Amino acid sequence: MTEVHPQLVEAAKGTNVWILGGAELATQFVQADLVDELHIGVAPVLVGSGTRLLHAAAYTPWALAETNQYGSFLALRYVAPGRDS
Repeated sequence: MTEVHPQLVEAAKGTNVWILGGAELATQFVQADLVDELHIGVAPVLVGSGTRLLHAAAYTPWALAETNQYGSFLALRYVAPGRDS
């Protein structure tokens, strides 16, 4: 992740870099301390079991900064420790 991060920042040309992916990708970026915010969508779908969003090794006490509801869909925004909300 640290190898591609400078390329992502350069391609964004001063705007935010958004990474869309699953638990493995999110964990890699969080462990490399390259994430300022997490935007998490919660949909009311029962799927049984699943993969944790972040592995325990990547857990830090993130702060819930914003919630929005769009019908039955919930959008959550968390801010990394030490980052501005």
